[in-house]
Amino acid sequence: MQIRKNLKLRKKMRKLAFTLVEMLIVIVVIGILAGAILPKIMGIQARARDTKRQADLRNLSMAITTYKMDNGEYPQRTKLIEYHKGASHYAGSVGGLKDTLSDYIKEIPRDPQKNNSVERFYRYYGPDSLYKPYFPGGEYFYARVFNGPQELGLLVAKVETPNMANFVNDVGKGGLTFDCAVREFDYCDDEYILCSEIKKAETIKVATEDDTVCHYSDENQLFYIVKI
Repeated sequence: MQIRKNLKLRKKMRKLAFTLVEMLIVIVVIGILAGAILPKIMGIQARARDTKRQADLRNLSMAITTYKMDNGEYPQRTKLIEYHKGASHYAGSVGGLKDTLSDYIKEIPRDPQKNNSVERFYRYYGPDSLYKPYFPGGEYFYARVFNGPQELGLLVAKVETPNMANFVNDVGKGGLTFDCAVREFDYCDDEYILCSEIKKAETIKVATEDDTVCHYSDENQLFYIVKI
């Protein structure tokens, strides 16, 4: 009788042990699948956020363009940062345009990642005003570049994927800036300031008149620009 009980107990233990092995196998398989699939899911989510950023800037561009047609100038805001005193260039977050554009856009869009921000912004003058952090998280960037009768508007978003970017900038060292702000206005043509292609490399390379293929070494260097 006791022998039968022992046999039954051993059978139960074998079944239990086999179940534990199965569970371990399932856990390992899930881990492998998660490791393979999760990066793809995260990449899809990043591209979706970048798509929204591009759409947001296009909507803002349409609102600003319509405002400029009605008023003869780009929208103003009181807290723009003067970043090139000699040529009178100003920049700031688009949130400051809320009241000015209230008749042209229902709501000022914000970055889908609320903590996404321009950590540093380069200013061209002042002994103690270089390379400081400026814009709050979740805000897009707005700049007015003008000198005499010529004027240019820029909208900028920080993006996560290189195929959705058209501009690179080494914010970590120099702060966010634009070549067209310190050169002749002809240099601001799309074929010069904007990248025709962006590739990963060991060092950053911005677009030039002779070569519009850009290189980036870190995702924080990727931006998307709409010129107005």
